[in-house]
Amino acid sequence: SAAEASADKRVNAFDERLASVEQSLVAVGSAAEASVHKRVGAFDERLVSMEQSLATMSSAAEASADKRVNAFDERLASVEQSLVAVGSAAEALVDTRVGAFDE
Repeated sequence: SAAEASADKRVNAFDERLASVEQSLVAVGSAAEASVHKRVGAFDERLVSMEQSLATMSSAAEASADKRVNAFDERLASVEQSLVAVGSAAEALVDTRVGAFDE
């Protein structure tokens, strides 16, 4: 009987320690899960921020490229107009000289 009582007491103490270890493991698991969720959330936020930055940079680069292409088009149109004017002036000069030669 005394041995049985001692064995029961030891088994109960073991059960209590086991329950305590189980509770500690549950607490550690919950803390680890919360930490992982927090880190994943922070990573998602940084990823969204980076995506927005890239979209902004892409839009800015596109706008800059459009601006440069438009400026090039304007210069090209100006050069074309100058060439037309030079061609017309040269043609008029030739006509004048040919007319003078014919007279």
